[in-house]
Parts: sequence; C-alpha cells; structure tokens
Amino acid sequence: YPKMYTVKAVDVFSGVVLNFDHSIKGDEIGGAIDMAASMPSNIIGIYDRFYFSKRLIRSHQANMSKFICRVKVKTTFAELEKFGKQKSKVIDSYTFEGVKIYLVKVKRERGEDIIFTTNLEPEFWNNCPEEIYNLYALRWEIETNNRESTSMMKLEQWRSKFHNGILQEIYAHLILLNLTKISIFLEGGILMAEYIIIKS
Repeated sequence: YPKMYTVKAVDVFSGVVLNFDHSIKGDEIGGAIDMAASMPSNIIGIYDRFYFSKRLIRSHQANMSKFICRVKVKTTFAELEKFGKQKSKVIDSYTFEGVKIYLVKVKRERGEDIIFTTNLEPEFWNNCPEEIYNLYALRWEIETNNRESTSMMKLEQWRSKFHNGILQEIYAHLILLNLTKISIFLEGGILMAEYIIIKS
C-alpha cells in the first residue's frame, strides 16, 4: 500500500479546508511552511507545539502574515527556555532576524503554564495573555474537522491501492466536506463568527 503524510489549513470559523498538501516524507512542518507562504497576508496562522521553528517565522515574515504558536519550553530557542524559568514574567519579547517575537505565558491553577509565541502586536490582544489563549483555542475546529473526516466520513478507508486513486478520493472528500461546511456557515455560522470576532 502507498504511504503519504498530509497537512491541511482549515478556516477556524467555518471549518472549510483552505489548503491541502501531501508528501511521501514525514515533513508536516515543511508542508505547513509552504502553506503559510502561499496564504494571504491578512491571516493569522494558529499552530500547535510541533510547528514552531525558525523556518515558520521566516515564512510568515516573507508574506507579512501573523501567527500564534503554542510552544515547548525546551527548544533550540534560548529565549524560550529563559522565559519559561521566569515565574513572575508573563509577557516578554525578542528579535529574530528583524522580526519582533512576543512570548506570552498563560498561568494555570493546575498543571504547567502554557507558553505561546506570536508576531501579533500586543495592542491587538490588549497586552492580555488570556486573549492569545482565546485565539489559540479557536484551533479546536481543526481537531473537529479531522474527527469528522476520519470517524464520520471514513476518509482512511480507501477503495484504491494506487497513489493517484487515493488522491482522487481525498480531493472528492475535501470538495464534499467544504460544500457541507460552506452551507452550514451560510445558514448560521456567520453569526457565530461575528460573535467570536467581537468577543476576542
């Protein structure tokens, strides 16, 4: 059987898949970076801990777009490790190749603090770490989207053993999923999207 690794960009308000990439190599970061470079400059990319890298920063800088990324404290970024050890500080910044990166810590009553990096200016999130967390929480739509594809629509149950046949099934699935999501969004999702934008 053929093997492929996939990555997709999903609009968190509507659930519509905006971009899809596949590779025979396990390079999800590379796929996400290629997508970030091709996206409009007025987007905010939201990423899980796996994706933060120098390549990601450069990609967003190249097309002047914004990102929010949850991060691990133990990384190749010395600034992150230092920030993670400072218990009292919740917002800090450093400059990477001319890009100002903000470090944001969200305190939790139980468990470890959550740390984010972003190139969104603090005025956008009112210097309030919880606002960054609220924006990041919109990413849950991606997990819902994946669950719908695999559990409800059985995306991983192929009818072909060939690479092109599987790709045809994936693209047919994405078209059906997007048409459904767009219909739902036009029927009632617009009000939800406006509510989330106003609240954020």
